[in-house]
Amino acid sequence: MILVSKRRFVFFFMLFVVLGLAFSQPRPTQDFYVNDFANVISAQDRTYLLEKANAFYREQGSQVVVVTVVNMDGYEIEEYANNLFNSWGIGSSANDSGILLIYAHEEGRIRIEVGYGLEGALTDGTAGYILDTFILPHFFEDNYSQGIVDGFNKILETITGEFAVPASQNSNQNNNPPVIFFIAMGMFLVFWCFCAFKASKRGRLGGGVHRLGGSSLGSRSIGSRGGGGRSGGGGSSRSSRR
Repeated sequence: MILVSKRRFVFFFMLFVVLGLAFSQPRPTQDFYVNDFANVISAQDRTYLLEKANAFYREQGSQVVVVTVVNMDGYEIEEYANNLFNSWGIGSSANDSGILLIYAHEEGRIRIEVGYGLEGALTDGTAGYILDTFILPHFFEDNYSQGIVDGFNKILETITGEFAVPASQNSNQNNNPPVIFFIAMGMFLVFWCFCAFKASKRGRLGGGVHRLGGSSLGSRSIGSRGGGGRSGGGGSSRSSRR
């Protein structure tokens, strides 16, 4: 009975964490493509981004969404961006052709989150180069609106093949092991140890483990213009503070 109680505690704790993140995130506005909750984008730039994103979706079938938030309620931007991407359903469900450019003002964190279908066109290295070269220089001068516009334009140009990272930059990036690789390996080891521990517990108890069924946080918001796309966690993050 004690072991059952522990399993239930862990389950409800994890469920509480997931639901807490879901409720802490905003729902998409009616415009969908531009959601400036932190109020850092000028009215002129907001109109430009909205028109450009709508036209790009009609012509290319890919959704590029801009989101700014006041804060992330203590979450890391990688987790926050991934869950928002999936819950809004950015991109189409058929090819996951969606990209999220998100900025958290109080934490000073910015990220480009890439859907499965565009990870070949917009790699993690290219996303990092766009952040470093076209967005952060403006952010360091507190010109968030211009930085977002310049980064947004480079994202579109990358998808259509009009822009590519210079060869010298690609060479430098390839010489350094990606941090995400080590993070993924660490998470895999923790998950493997957890599964091994659970398997040993099941063997001693002689019983099965019930699994939760039903919908996940990845379902898109009702009434949004998201197509049900999902992100696999690809992309790149930076701090907007020196």
